[in-house]
Amino acid sequence: MFFLATSIFYCYEWLYLWHTDERTKVIRYASAYWMFSVLVLCDFLLPKAYMWHVFFLLKYGLVFMVGAFYLVIQKYRDAA
Repeated sequence: MFFLATSIFYCYEWLYLWHTDERTKVIRYASAYWMFSVLVLCDFLLPKAYMWHVFFLLKYGLVFMVGAFYLVIQKYRDAA
């Protein structure tokens, strides 16, 4: 449920709130950078063999949540 909610929120922020131009392309790349960084960090911290399936959706839910929060923070900074 957490994975589904965060992925829907991220897609909503990414697709419907901003139109593509030079400024938003940089913001989307930065969001992808933060998502990749969290993914690598979770690969190091969460177990691989024991209870791997339990942490799989938690890991990707956390990745989408970080990306969505970055987009929301940038949207509020641009609005101010």
